[in-house]
Amino acid sequence: MVPARSNMFLVCVTVGLVFLASKYRNNVLRSVKHLYKNIKNRDNNRNDNSCKNKSDEDLDNKDSKDLNNQDDKDLNNNENNDDNKEIKLILDKIILADSPEKCDYAVQRIRCNLSDGVLGFDCEWVKEGPVSLLQLATFNGVVALFRIGKIGYIPSKLKELLASKHILKVGVASFEDGQRIVKDYGCRVNGTLDLRTLAENFYLPSRKSLAAMSLEYLNIEMDKIIEVRCGDWDASTLSDEQVAYAACDALASVIIYRKIMQKEKEKYSFWQRVGIYLYNILSNDVNVRIHGVPAKTVDT
Repeated sequence: MVPARSNMFLVCVTVGLVFLASKYRNNVLRSVKHLYKNIKNRDNNRNDNSCKNKSDEDLDNKDSKDLNNQDDKDLNNNENNDDNKEIKLILDKIILADSPEKCDYAVQRIRCNLSDGVLGFDCEWVKEGPVSLLQLATFNGVVALFRIGKIGYIPSKLKELLASKHILKVGVASFEDGQRIVKDYGCRVNGTLDLRTLAENFYLPSRKSLAAMSLEYLNIEMDKIIEVRCGDWDASTLSDEQVAYAACDALASVIIYRKIMQKEKEKYSFWQRVGIYLYNILSNDVNVRIHGVPAKTVDT
């Protein structure tokens, strides 16, 4: 892997263009983004050849274009603030994986829709027993519920996904959840990021629970019904309420992450953000370079 610092010359050229041609700032910014993506792809060299499903590829391409367009809009419209808008959690892409084969399919769907390298992450268990359910969610709404307690082990493809240091697993107490998986199944979980720690490092509001974070950042009051939360996650069949509860936790986590990153970006002017952007891609910390999160906030 070629270090990002080897691209110093290209970065300097880009900075020169910024100052010499400020009236063409949109084009310059696209050049900076293109440079960043090249470095990111080199650092995060994952093989996505398994994603051969045409509809999934089209969906992934569409999501990437939408995200890029949204970034451009954010950069040119700093004054637009949608904090008061309520965000809805749409649960129409839930995959319930209760066999090794379904786990492999769910991992493939997750990877095909993983446009930004960030997953919502959560776990459920019964009393002090082993983890029964592992939840992962992409920003565009694909949620996989892995019934690892029922399967009895973690299949290899899911192990690879959890062990990847380049894929963030975001949630509340995500490190502790990861450690439970290590203890119960001997599967290493890398790249966990606690949303509360992220908010604190950005000097943004940090709340104790996922429900409180959801209310703070998404204006959504999550239904934490005690009968569901403390229900039987090892049951032969999960109820609709359990499925919705588990899916909401993972999906809310990844959306809250995006909201926190957006709020942090809105603090700065256009040129300040360009400077931060360039600083990040030269960082030695891979998570700063790829995701733009503060150094040493990701558990590896």
